[in-house]
Amino acid sequence: MTGRSEVTVRRWWPRFEDSRATECVARNLSGYRGILQVEGYGAYSKLVRKDGGNDGVVLAGCWSHSRRKFYELHVALSSKVARETVERMAELWEIE
Repeated sequence: MTGRSEVTVRRWWPRFEDSRATECVARNLSGYRGILQVEGYGAYSKLVRKDGGNDGVVLAGCWSHSRRKFYELHVALSSKVARETVERMAELWEIE
């Protein structure tokens, strides 16, 4: 058999910091290139800006955090669009 295969290696480096400050995020992820799955904390978005020193990062958001916003919108305003969005997310999670 001939062909080409690619292997994806996931890594996790636990590191303690006493803060979630932008400086801590930058120090720990400086030079990182690849996909970074995080919640919506602003310090992470600074990594993808050129002035943040790393244009090789692609942020992948957290569906749970996103869902929460739609759910809260539906509860507060009885939003039909928000309800439908939460229902569609549930369907995708069921498949996943």
